[in-house]
Amino acid sequence: MNDHDKGNLEFLMSLRTEQDWNDWWEATTEDDHQYALELIVAARLELSVRTYELLDEIPAGEEDLTLAKQVLSRYTLTNKGISNGNYNEKNKRA
Repeated sequence: MNDHDKGNLEFLMSLRTEQDWNDWWEATTEDDHQYALELIVAARLELSVRTYELLDEIPAGEEDLTLAKQVLSRYTLTNKGISNGNYNEKNKRA
């Protein structure tokens, strides 16, 4: 996608309301509509490719899962009961 295409895509992305889209649609031709769809599809493909590139940059097993482990630890059962602080003696099994 060249700079001209990117500028047109940015314009399309700036259309926020249904009225904006209706105004654009009425002021343009069927060729413009097809071109806009091609831009959107191309941008989606570029985003997908870039996402996979970013995922490939992280060596397997080296993802930082610290935050995920911290959040999940509140819901992990332990020998002493629920680890999220809601355990007390009356909930203890005999």
